[in-house]
Amino acid sequence: MAPTMTEVVNNTQQVLHMSVVNGRCCADFAKIERGLTHTIEVDCNDTYMEYSMGPDPSGNDLIVTSDDLWDYKRITITELDGKLDVHRELRFLYCCEQLENEVAPVAKKQRSSSSWKQWIRLGLLL
Repeated sequence: MAPTMTEVVNNTQQVLHMSVVNGRCCADFAKIERGLTHTIEVDCNDTYMEYSMGPDPSGNDLIVTSDDLWDYKRITITELDGKLDVHRELRFLYCCEQLENEVAPVAKKQRSSSSWKQWIRLGLLL
């Protein structure tokens, strides 16, 4: 599969520092100025990663995973009562009922006769 792009939007009043965390290793990844976006390219075959975001480089107020980046086309970071809040916009919108009907249509059950009539025919009900 081809890599996909995910936008991380900073709608806070401060600069967000983004670090990539994998196990015990941590490295600075991006600095997103307020009101700006940062685009991240992600591949479904990449190793699982966690991206830590916060107003200072050492803080991890918010964690976004590589799975999130694969599932969502836009991740918007806002401030709510002084804390970071995340709004995620799905890359693919699924309607479960519609999807289930397309994948596995429900077969209608056909009965030739009611069950008590079958018992009488077999001679078991008398």
